[in-house]
Amino acid sequence: MFLMFLMPPVIYIAMNNDGAYYEHRLYTPMIGVILFFSQLRIVLRPTLVKFAFAGTIILMFFTYKRMDVYRNKFSFLDDAIRSDPESYFLYLRRGQILDSQGDYERAIEAFNVALKISPHYGQAYFNRANAYFSLGNKPRAIDDYGKALICSKPSLKQKILMQRCIALDVFNEPELAMKDLETLKLCCGPLVDENFERALRNKLEIERWRGIIGEQPGNAELYLMRGMFFMEKHVTKEALADFKKATEIDPHNMQYRELFKRASIDLVPH
Repeated sequence: MFLMFLMPPVIYIAMNNDGAYYEHRLYTPMIGVILFFSQLRIVLRPTLVKFAFAGTIILMFFTYKRMDVYRNKFSFLDDAIRSDPESYFLYLRRGQILDSQGDYERAIEAFNVALKISPHYGQAYFNRANAYFSLGNKPRAIDDYGKALICSKPSLKQKILMQRCIALDVFNEPELAMKDLETLKLCCGPLVDENFERALRNKLEIERWRGIIGEQPGNAELYLMRGMFFMEKHVTKEALADFKKATEIDPHNMQYRELFKRASIDLVPH
C-alpha cells in the first residue's frame, strides 16, 4: 500500500520537469515512520531505545550545516547546480528568477548554459527571447521566438506566438505582427485581445497612409483623407497637422480651411 502511494509522484517527476529531480527533506515523513514503529509489538530494552532516540536527535541536529543552502532561492539553486552541473532545468530556473528581478543580462547567461546542455527545449529559447525583448535587442529576440516555436509543444506555441506578435508591434513591425495575430485568430481566437487588434490595425493603416503620402507629398487631397481618418479615430492632434498641411498646399480651398478650423476647436479643452 505504501508503494502504491509513493510511485505516482515519483513517476510524475520523472516524466515531467525535463527529467529534473528535486531534493526532498524527510523530517515530516519521519513522524509517520516513528508512529509506524510505535505500533509494532517488539520488546526492546529501555536503554537501547534511549540510545537510538538520542542518536537520531544528534544526527538530525548536524543537519544545521545545510541551513545556509536554504538562505534564498539562489543559494539553493547554486548548491543544486554544484551537485548536478549538467542539469538543464536548474539553469533554466535560475534564468527565470533573474529575469523576474529585471537582471536580464545574467538571465541570458543562465539561459545560454541551459541551451548548451539541452538545445532542443523551447522554453529556454522563449525565456531568452523575452529577456532580449526587455533589453530592446530586436534581432536576437525575434530569432529566439522563431527557435522557440520550432522546439516547443503546441500548448506553448500559442503563448510564444502572442508574445512575438507583441514584440513585433513594439519593434514597429506591424505587418509581421499582424501575420502572427491572424495565425492566432485561426487557432485560438479568444487569446486575441480586441483592443490590441484594433490598435494594431490602426497602426497598419497609418503606415499605409505614410507610404502613400511619401510617394505624393504635394497632394493636398491625400492629407485631407488621412486627416479624416485621424478624426474618425479621435486622434485630433494628427488630424489638425494634416488639415494644416492641406491648407498650406492649397490655401484657397475653403473645405481644407473649415476642417482645419474644426480640428483646432476640438483640441481646445471644454
